[in-house]
Amino acid sequence: MAFSKALIVDDSKLARVTLKKKLESFGLQVIAADGAIEAYELLASDQPDIVFMDHLMPEADGFDATLHLRQNGCTTPIIMCTGKEHEGYLAEALAVGANYILGKPPGDEDLANVLAMQ
Repeated sequence: MAFSKALIVDDSKLARVTLKKKLESFGLQVIAADGAIEAYELLASDQPDIVFMDHLMPEADGFDATLHLRQNGCTTPIIMCTGKEHEGYLAEALAVGANYILGKPPGDEDLANVLAMQ
């Protein structure tokens, strides 16, 4: 199954718009939330095939949001998008249920590789 719909969760409007344009260039339909609470509400009524989650957000960070989604039965792939690149970050992200991490903003090749995974 190829990805056809993506959810972007990011408190930065610029980051949402930038990633949305990139994902649309790959043929995806995109919905967006400006934080975790809005994402939870969207996911209750709309089921994307993949989620791109910012790490640093004011109401709940990306790790908390990812953990919340996993604890509530969400099996959709979650990709952490972050500028954090310290040693151990991937292990921390995987431990809360993320499937992969991408730098922010993600490069086209990295994005293509993530979208190719199934």
